[in-house]
Amino acid sequence: SNSSAASDVYKRQVKYKTKFSFDIAQSAISYDAVFGSMGGLQTALTDVLGNHQYYFLIYNTADTKTDIINSINVGLTYLNRKKRLNWGLGLYRFYDEYNDDYYGFVSEETYGGLAVASYPFSRYDRIEMSVYLRKLYKEFPLTHDYISAKLTTGIISYIKDTSIWDPSGPIDGFRAHLTVAHSLSLQPDSTMKNSNHYNSWLNVDVRKYFRLSEASAYAIRAVYFTSNGQDPQRRYLGGSWDLRGYPRRSFYGRNMFLLNNELRFPLVDRLYIGFPFGSINFQAIRGALFFDAGKAWDEEVDNHLEGSFGFGIRVSLG
Repeated sequence: SNSSAASDVYKRQVKYKTKFSFDIAQSAISYDAVFGSMGGLQTALTDVLGNHQYYFLIYNTADTKTDIINSINVGLTYLNRKKRLNWGLGLYRFYDEYNDDYYGFVSEETYGGLAVASYPFSRYDRIEMSVYLRKLYKEFPLTHDYISAKLTTGIISYIKDTSIWDPSGPIDGFRAHLTVAHSLSLQPDSTMKNSNHYNSWLNVDVRKYFRLSEASAYAIRAVYFTSNGQDPQRRYLGGSWDLRGYPRRSFYGRNMFLLNNELRFPLVDRLYIGFPFGSINFQAIRGALFFDAGKAWDEEVDNHLEGSFGFGIRVSLG
């Protein structure tokens, strides 16, 4: 009798064993004329299926040997993505010294733990939640003030994304991100003015892309951010990523509004630039006409908006 190749195939099950490998392992060393040298390492380990993920960060900004322990930054986060409900746990300790446009020079130490969860309703939208328990010490040397508090922070976000991309960015669909957060002090003291409300904030980011042709679109984006409390969060505005035409970080405040309008269209399909070792091919170079408006403010608000318009060129670098 004749036999086929299929008769030589045997089926059996092999039990999956979790084996971790490095997805990311990178380090950086830098030097700043004011804050001195700094360096660190971050790694990410996952199994083959991506069900279990570990993220580790260690960083140091010490100027002298005696500050090495105090200036260490370290964080460890575990994410479980085995089921539809993704969840994670983490521990961290961060220390930083920086210049704030509102407070001036600030030194800040915080350490604690976190719990996060994400649940998708469909492939296009999901809800994300996170809870932080942390000890905070924030000092303002110029005013001789400080904040010392044990805080709990709850954050909930709704994300929707139906966008369709071409090589240089979204060209059709809709994107939205809504986040609400609230921080409470577990043990109010004199530095918290005997109130348990530390801060809260709201962030709304909505983007819509109207496709005009195969490679042309009109894009509009609206952003609103507000924060209050004893130590509200503040946002910068200005630069090529938000309010174009103004220098980076031109405006700063605990309230922010931004409106971007942009007409995207094909400019050059392919551009070859020759070198002695060969040529580089740039594809899908896009042009853009834009009009932006926005403002950032702290307490006082008026009806005046900052605005700009101009032309830009974009190309995907991979």
